[in-house]
Amino acid sequence: MTNITEIAPDIYRISTYDPKIDMQFIQFLVKDEEPLLFHTGLKGMFPLVHDAVALY
Repeated sequence: MTNITEIAPDIYRISTYDPKIDMQFIQFLVKDEEPLLFHTGLKGMFPLVHDAVALY
């Protein structure tokens, strides 16, 4: 499950919960001329985050 919350203008907090290990991972998206996705989760989790962020 991935949730996206705007925490400041054009800055988003992306939280992904993994129930298998009961842990939440946080990523950040900065929308700008050259957007930045700061991914701190597991490598295998990236497709979930990418799909969620693709809408923004």
